[in-house]
Amino acid sequence: MGRKKKVDTQEALSRAVKVFWARGFHATTIEDLEVGTGLLKGSLYQSFGNKEKLFQLCLYHYAAEVVERRRELVRMAPTAREGIRIFFTELINISTRSKKNPGCLNTNTIVGLLPEDKKLIKTMSEKISGWEEFWIQILERHYKETKKKVPADVRFQSRHLIVLTQGLNVVSKVKRDKEYLHSIVDSALLFLGK
Repeated sequence: MGRKKKVDTQEALSRAVKVFWARGFHATTIEDLEVGTGLLKGSLYQSFGNKEKLFQLCLYHYAAEVVERRRELVRMAPTAREGIRIFFTELINISTRSKKNPGCLNTNTIVGLLPEDKKLIKTMSEKISGWEEFWIQILERHYKETKKKVPADVRFQSRHLIVLTQGLNVVSKVKRDKEYLHSIVDSALLFLGK
């Protein structure tokens, strides 16, 4: 009898993220995951549970690998305004780099949700709430740097940035023109001032 092969869960998650990212949650089959991760069905189930649990883990893995890097770009910018601009420039650059670019895993997930995906809806709602709090912190920094009072509607401004992000992620799938996408950002960021 052979020994059980030890599964490198981080490597398997990275590979599973790529499969889900390319195909979406609903279109991805266990067979796709077997091919993409190099693991057999039994190893997938034993290591991660069912497809939905694996996908949830992939979303957290994606957040740690991709989302946190983008947030760090904003945090490390000399000013909050520059950080916001860097964030959207990076998003546009990534979106227009290749026609094979699958877009944003989070946006793709939100767009593909069905009413019965209650756990995923909850997860994605929590992710949006996390972005809301992140953008509030950055906007508060912006108002402090510009010596302006934080407006009462800063939470709505934060939501504005979330919708701008999600909208760009969707529109850039069919409009890969940088100038076009930057014009959307320029208009949407007018509330920040010069």
